[in-house]
Amino acid sequence: MGSKKGYRPSAEFLAELEGVDLNSDVDFYFSSAYREMVNRYYSKKINVLHRNDSLEYGLRGVTVYATVPNQLIRNELIYKKAEYDLYQTIDFEAFYKIFMSASTDEENNAKITKIYKDLMRVNKGQPSPKFIDYEKHSGGTLSLDDLKGKYIFIDVWATWCGPCIKELPDLQRIEKDYHGKNISFLSISIDIPKDYDKWKKMVVDKKLGGIQVIADNAFDSQFVLDYNIKSIPRFILIDPNGVIVSQNAPKPSDPELINLFNEFNI
Repeated sequence: MGSKKGYRPSAEFLAELEGVDLNSDVDFYFSSAYREMVNRYYSKKINVLHRNDSLEYGLRGVTVYATVPNQLIRNELIYKKAEYDLYQTIDFEAFYKIFMSASTDEENNAKITKIYKDLMRVNKGQPSPKFIDYEKHSGGTLSLDDLKGKYIFIDVWATWCGPCIKELPDLQRIEKDYHGKNISFLSISIDIPKDYDKWKKMVVDKKLGGIQVIADNAFDSQFVLDYNIKSIPRFILIDPNGVIVSQNAPKPSDPELINLFNEFNI
């Protein structure tokens, strides 16, 4: 099958893939069209299965890729899935176990193992990484240790992030519902310096509550790097002693967040 830059199979063509051999590693590595067919086949399979079960999306994906018959193709697809999704999945320990049982590429395994070990350092029960003297919107500075004694729900966000903005009304609702309880709500902006004024204005315009601070170096802030944050919004729950409850907590619009709060009698 020939290769053509920018080629995309039609929906009708994809519907006929059931009869196509998708296990040729030679075609997979030398034909972009064939590779596209294989990728779309498994992506569609993941999405269909995900709609019909409660398994978290990342786990569903790695589980599907673990069943790819051709080992070379499996190694490639499951690595590409793990390289990004391992950071995002809630149960990264289960994800890692599935990956390691399915992949035979030693170089890829070493890379994913490094990511896994980095995530384990901020797993539930570990002391939270800290930040010192982040600028507060209300004036002055704040260090994470200043909030010890209460649970801390952290929202890592930025003014340019659409999904972050979408969560703000639910975050404001929850902040109101939990006002006076044993929890502080902390929003950490990772806006870059040129968007500093935009951050200052948005907090006022949207009447954002909780404690509003801005990180010292955007995505390259040490606190963000320590938590392996690759995309936002990201939500973190820390207990009154500075120990991590969840390094990837449910978002405010997810009812599971209230279940998590109830589990710890917040």
